Amino acid sequence: MSAPQVQGLFLSGGHSQRMGTDKGLLCYGGQQTEIERWKAVFDQLHVPFFWSQRPAQYPADLFPHIPRVIDRHPGSGPLAALLSAHRWAPTSAWLVLACDWPLLGFEDMQHLLQNRRSDLSATSYVHQGRREPLCSLYEPDFLRAAEASWQAGESSLNRLLQAATAWEIPALDAKRWMNANDEAARQHAEVTVRQATSQNLPHQNAR
Repeated sequence: MSAPQVQGLFLSGGHSQRMGTDKGLLCYGGQQTEIERWKAVFDQLHVPFFWSQRPAQYPADLFPHIPRVIDRHPGSGPLAALLSAHRWAPTSAWLVLACDWPLLGFEDMQHLLQNRRSDLSATSYVHQGRREPLCSLYEPDFLRAAEASWQAGESSLNRLLQAATAWEIPALDAKRWMNANDEAARQHAEVTVRQATSQNLPHQNAR
């Protein structure tokens, strides 16, 4: 029996209050925006890629080549956004990715997909000693159970993931696991990307 198809889901429906600007539209190293960069990464992986966002968050003509999934419960967190995608494609597995991982890239996603355990509820990177809900692959069984939990009042994707029967994957390189949530972190990531570019290093970000 074949495993369910994987779809990528880039979460950008938050308000970026700490950063003060839309994190998905930031450009690191003076190159692509994060949403465009991740679209290119998932294209390389041959995984369909979708942009999760609030209703009317972006103009319709902004990156029209990237299909959108509208969060039907805006402001309710990543679980609500993921369930909006699940309701749209209920037989798919969803690889969920936050908009604030500027140093992760192709190799990290490829490693996650190669180590997928479709017989379990999820396949998750372990970050800072716990499963990382915003860089994990969720199987349909997990999502159906999450839907029931949501209807019962649960709102935390993190709690559901920690309690699930999931396959855990150690990070390939801990230095790449930096959430760029504020200006100081953005500047650090910018320096890191520019240094890699200037040294002609094979950068993880497929830039």
